[in-house]
Amino acid sequence: MLEVEDPWLQEIVKVVDELIVPLKGLLKLPIYDSVLALSISEMSEYLEKLVMTCSYNQLGGLQFDKRLRSLITYLSGITQWSIREKFTRLTQIALVLSMERLSEVSEYISSSMMCRLTAAEIRQCLRLRTDFRKEDIDKITIDV
Repeated sequence: MLEVEDPWLQEIVKVVDELIVPLKGLLKLPIYDSVLALSISEMSEYLEKLVMTCSYNQLGGLQFDKRLRSLITYLSGITQWSIREKFTRLTQIALVLSMERLSEVSEYISSSMMCRLTAAEIRQCLRLRTDFRKEDIDKITIDV
């Protein structure tokens, strides 16, 4: 089990350790990998929906980014394959939520090799930030 002091992450790790990891000894490896891949995909989709219902300031965005990186590290440790692909959208959402200034959005998009978020989704993420004004968000150019 991953040693963490974050209750949010502890709860997710506990559920995975109790429900998913024991299946490794009961199932053939390809079946276990399929169950794990499906569970991770569902977890990622659920977390994305959950994240989009909250509001954040920059510190909250940074905290979410840290939690997400810890979760990805933990899940990478229990799989035989890379899971980062399944968390690409969430990682990009975390990056948008943790930006210091709105001007960083265009810098990020121009430097990003493959943005998985649409311009509308980026604006939706920015609107979750309580410290960004909606008028300012509407003014920025987002060319994805």
